[in-house]
Amino acid sequence: MAQSGIGHEVFTSNSATALHTPGESVEIVDSTGLKRYKYIKFDNGSGNVAAAAGNLAYYFDKTDFDGITVTSDVSDTDKNLVAGVLQAVLTDQYYGWIQTWGYYATVKTNADDDIAAGDAIIGDGDGTCNSTAQDTAPTNRVVGWAVADDVNDDDTVAVNLCLE
Repeated sequence: MAQSGIGHEVFTSNSATALHTPGESVEIVDSTGLKRYKYIKFDNGSGNVAAAAGNLAYYFDKTDFDGITVTSDVSDTDKNLVAGVLQAVLTDQYYGWIQTWGYYATVKTNADDDIAAGDAIIGDGDGTCNSTAQDTAPTNRVVGWAVADDVNDDDTVAVNLCLE
């Protein structure tokens, strides 16, 4: 869902140069409630995993954490270092936005087609999420909570994000 950038470009921007201070956060309220976005730098990683809207972004390089650079390539990070959900296709080494809080309708799943409303959403693979069943303790960082069953044909799930 493309949102107005409130005083600057839309959250789907893809820029070779930083238009904002990397790490900057913005809050908006829309018909689904409060949402938070964070300005980041994207890195395709060693697996050259492309960025796509709805994919999970993980903080890049668990040994050299900067809190700004993200990737969808799990081989360069850890599933527990989920940073947010990408808002657009981002070019390698370009700047853009992730969503860290609030409702996001189409978070990409791992295609297991087993996520139900109320499940804890966790990082899984390159840009994708999985779940821990409702009323079961998650073993990985919680990205958010499924607010509907996953959409099997699209391999997406609606999530209330809670990363910040």
